Amino acid sequence: MRKGYAKSLYRDCRAEAEVYLDGEGKATVSSGSGFLDHMLTALARTSGWDLKAKNEPGIYKIEALGAAIGQALDRSLGAVPYTHPRAHETVIDLVCRLLLVKQNTQ
Repeated sequence: MRKGYAKSLYRDCRAEAEVYLDGEGKATVSSGSGFLDHMLTALARTSGWDLKAKNEPGIYKIEALGAAIGQALDRSLGAVPYTHPRAHETVIDLVCRLLLVKQNTQ
């Protein structure tokens, strides 16, 4: 089960996120920004991840939420053997390769 949960504190703002990589593409996002909510929901839907994310209001709420989602994604992937991009890889290629490597090792 590839699932990660994280809480983040960035300056005065708190956020928490939960990522389930083998989900159904469902998202429950409450960032305080309609556009960011839409983009994170679209990410969850198109990637097939389940995403739950919320934060407290404040000046740095987006930074706190980004840190929480990043940490939750890192924890859901677990240990991966090789994380540096190869010469021809983009960031998306790297993420896809890491997800496939992790899936094949389970």
